[in-house]
Amino acid sequence: MFELVEEEAILEKRCLGCGKRLPRLKQQNNALFCDTSCRTGQYSATSVGGMAEVLAARDLIRQGYWVYRALQANAPCDLIAQRGGDLFRVEVKAAGQDGSGSPADFSKCEVKATVAANGRVRYRAQVWE
Repeated sequence: MFELVEEEAILEKRCLGCGKRLPRLKQQNNALFCDTSCRTGQYSATSVGGMAEVLAARDLIRQGYWVYRALQANAPCDLIAQRGGDLFRVEVKAAGQDGSGSPADFSKCEVKATVAANGRVRYRAQVWE
């Protein structure tokens, strides 16, 4: 009889900016870039924003939402998320590794999604007055 032994997968994820191997901790956190300079150095703000929208959409889909993306740059929100009878307009912003980002006006949306450089998505609901 053979005994099956599980081996830890050796990760060789690379930075999307410079192509260098990501440190183990960044690999475990699913980081896409080694640092902020790689994240913003090679991609335009429009490209980084588009990537953030795709990452937020992927996260919402994994949570069971149907997700629709705006096709116009001047749309009042970036995504619409639907689950059952609930419908939410979502504004997406890219942020730094620590989750900090420039404040955004999301007065026309119910939810703000902030996507950190490591791909982690945080949501904040709009409080209507």
